[in-house]
Amino acid sequence: MKKTITLFLTFCIMLTSISAFSAVSAAAKTKLHRKDGYIYAYVDGDVQIIRYYGNKSTVEVPSKIDGKNVFKIGWGDSDDFDEDRDALDFGGFSDNKSVKKVVIPDTVVELEDLVFDHCTNLNEVVLGDGIETIPPLAFKDCKKLSSVTLPSSLETIGAYAFRDCISLKKLKLPANLKTIEWDAFSGSGITKLHLNKKLKDARFWYCPKLKSLTVNKENNYFSAKKGVLYNKNKTTLLCYPPKKSTVSFTVPKTVKKIEEYAFVGCNKLKKVKLSKNLLTIEGMAITDCKQLKKVIVKNAKMKIKDHALGFYLDGTWQKVKGFTIYAKKNSSAEKYARKHKFNFKTI
Repeated sequence: MKKTITLFLTFCIMLTSISAFSAVSAAAKTKLHRKDGYIYAYVDGDVQIIRYYGNKSTVEVPSKIDGKNVFKIGWGDSDDFDEDRDALDFGGFSDNKSVKKVVIPDTVVELEDLVFDHCTNLNEVVLGDGIETIPPLAFKDCKKLSSVTLPSSLETIGAYAFRDCISLKKLKLPANLKTIEWDAFSGSGITKLHLNKKLKDARFWYCPKLKSLTVNKENNYFSAKKGVLYNKNKTTLLCYPPKKSTVSFTVPKTVKKIEEYAFVGCNKLKKVKLSKNLLTIEGMAITDCKQLKKVIVKNAKMKIKDHALGFYLDGTWQKVKGFTIYAKKNSSAEKYARKHKFNFKTI
């Protein structure tokens, strides 16, 4: 009997604790405020702007609201606010059709993912000197965006940050930039970029308008020659710009590996010659080059990874019509050609 009563009391105490915790949790929800087109919250004594819902064409984000520093823009991962995030659509400026120019103050140190996503009329952004990271998908589908001023504080440009920004043709990368994540400029209008001294990690996949890449001579990780990007000692070919005008290219003798997606959509390229020093072509290294019909392979033992040559994607992998590999008999290149039923000619 005593055991039953003890269990019952324990259950009641647990139930009371859970109820009390729920009440505290509910009471702890942060209130959202509205003023001058902004939805915002007080966070640790500063202001986080959750969303801009105004209809101004030019927006200069205030450095202070209610006397408190504005430090962050976007919803983020927090569920601690007293309104359902679904009811507010997306955070930041995303999907705003009115805004054309935005100026971010130096007090802002953090932007959330998708902060300007699908702002279809946005054409100019000035980022303040507190921002170190442009988050993933920050400007995705901002098709009229043509001018972005990056701060000297910037160190990272996130994945897909400028995806499909087709009007963005040029961008000055700041001196402190260290990382450009995968597909940051995919589908954008960028035609050329100069890589700064401190940059040590960069990917330039699917940049259909890119004509040339240049590198600061003091950079310890990258080098460039005639617009083509390599690692510092030119043993790895990293990016052949898709809009480069040449129709024939000979891979330098120093190169031992061609990185994946190094040649993507290079539709002016008709002939590539690979030296005997080249050891590896990574998967999808030379892909979606529909005019490239002739590849000469000098190294009989070169490793050719899956879909490295002669393919393009159109929902599924398709073979380039008329693609021909020229190589030594019984070479790895011949085996690759036979496996995928490409034309093969002996040299």
